[in-house]
Amino acid sequence: RMTRTTTTPDRRFGGERPMTAITRRTWLAVLGLLPAAELVSWAEGSDKNRKKETHIWEDIPPRELIRRRHLPDVELVTHRGRTVRFYEDLVKDKKVVINFVYTRCQGICVPVTANLVRVQKLLGDRVGRDIFFYSITLKPEEDTPEALEKYAALHGVGSS
Repeated sequence: RMTRTTTTPDRRFGGERPMTAITRRTWLAVLGLLPAAELVSWAEGSDKNRKKETHIWEDIPPRELIRRRHLPDVELVTHRGRTVRFYEDLVKDKKVVINFVYTRCQGICVPVTANLVRVQKLLGDRVGRDIFFYSITLKPEEDTPEALEKYAALHGVGSS
């Protein structure tokens, strides 16, 4: 029995080489299927692993997930020089309005602060009981507790 070998030009080496049974197109198709096969294999992971992953998320209430992502419990210094925890002391289980300022701001800070003072007055004695207002400095290296206290007094901001 005779087998016939077809040759194709091999441009890299200036000669001819036998054409292999698997063409480049076939190799590309196989390589293209590998990621899909890997994805299917991963998706069909054992039920044991799937339950374990689901269990982790079920143990953490949605409110706690939101808190961890968006409300870090970092230490802050108040305008009176007292150290507080952002989440535990200021935000947890409270309705809050948070404003970001810096004491030397000449732009939008002044009108925003004036609006918040008006809202505070409209809410009256509910401020500090039902709802809490916090202004957080954007420049803590410049805005010392004394500078923040002065800013609050200058703009008529009530404190709680």
